[in-house]
Amino acid sequence: MQQVGEPQLSKRIALQGGSYCHCSGMPSMSLAQEEQPIADAFISVCSPDRIRLVFEDQASWWLRVDVFFAVWFHLCMRAGGWFELVPFKNFPWPPTWEGYMKPFSVRSFEIATGRHRSFEELEAEHFDGSLRMPPKAPCLRIWCVDDPIVTTRTLEHGRLEHCEVWWEKSGGHCGQFYWSPDCAQRLREWVLRACKK
Repeated sequence: MQQVGEPQLSKRIALQGGSYCHCSGMPSMSLAQEEQPIADAFISVCSPDRIRLVFEDQASWWLRVDVFFAVWFHLCMRAGGWFELVPFKNFPWPPTWEGYMKPFSVRSFEIATGRHRSFEELEAEHFDGSLRMPPKAPCLRIWCVDDPIVTTRTLEHGRLEHCEVWWEKSGGHCGQFYWSPDCAQRLREWVLRACKK
């Protein structure tokens, strides 16, 4: 809601957060690197750089959250009508990154393009949310140090130099606006500054 005396903004802000179901926050940072970005500023909240690294990390945990995400991914793809387009397993077995999500993603691209490529071949273009070069528009990435889903060890720390990064002390995965009392206000101020550029 616009406050009294505040200038009306005519800028476009791309705000994305979270992890997979075909890669919410990752495209945001990729789009910021386009020659003509679709927005004037980009914000990514708790989004991975490379989803493969996140799921490979989760596969090594005692509590296999990649199994939960594989089942959730299956339900999302089914509800979205993907199985009518992409012939694949009727049931996510084994329900893991390697056993289901990764091969389903590869198969989806194979159907769409008519050519088979490994996930690693697709990764740089379609599944890499890191900034490989300075973006054409202001970028902000927000993470929580205690994020249990996209852990800090899965991030491309060397590529964070191309954007502003906020490390919130608490909030887990996408909870910083609740647990950090001033995060929303700082974000509002960042957006207003970015829109003046």
